[in-house]
Amino acid sequence: MDDTKRRPEIALDLLRVGRSIIPVNVIYPPNYPEEPAIMIDTLFGPTEALKILDRIQEVMEASK
Repeated sequence: MDDTKRRPEIALDLLRVGRSIIPVNVIYPPNYPEEPAIMIDTLFGPTEALKILDRIQEVMEASK
């Protein structure tokens, strides 16, 4: 995200994931904003990435 111009929609998204400033790593599920964004730690490895992908798959299957 680029928040140079302090856009209100970015401020709202940051609040939704419990942050007030960037940088922040966020994955938006296909049915966002019904399903909340998934916040990712600044540093993450393969195990965390696979967990995130599994969660996204769960969301996609539930929305069918």
